[in-house]
Amino acid sequence: MYEFPPFFTRQPNEDTWRLQLKLWQDVVYKWCLANNEWRLTPSADVFTNKRIDRTLNIDAATHVLTEMCRKGVAEKLENNETFLVYKHTPADLATELRQWARETGHETSVLTFYELSEGELPSLEKFINADDITLKRVAEVLERRKEGVAMKEEGECVGIKITL
Repeated sequence: MYEFPPFFTRQPNEDTWRLQLKLWQDVVYKWCLANNEWRLTPSADVFTNKRIDRTLNIDAATHVLTEMCRKGVAEKLENNETFLVYKHTPADLATELRQWARETGHETSVLTFYELSEGELPSLEKFINADDITLKRVAEVLERRKEGVAMKEEGECVGIKITL
């Protein structure tokens, strides 16, 4: 599809656009995974195919990223231009972290973002190289579920305390 020139033009038929939007979301996720680049703007390289000299326009690219936010697989960052695409959603990571804590006896443990993102904890591969924003969202999910507390230093979230 990425080699098909009309893919880079928003299709006027709404049913076709919905399918195109879903396909673009898949392309964006796979591109992020292949390039290990999870912060995107609507002008990111993923929206351009130089081989066929096509670029998805900014409005359509913004719509793709906004739809990913609506589905909970991305979020728009504070600067209003950049989007963070989640490799794994915060809810999924929170569930995995809680399950890991139960299975390994780490309930009531404090886990720093450094420990999580640098791979210092066994069996938590999904957390390796995780963005701090994603880890903050994981802490927020655990707090909402009453399964954890965000640990803060100078007002910044730096870790998670797993609770019973």
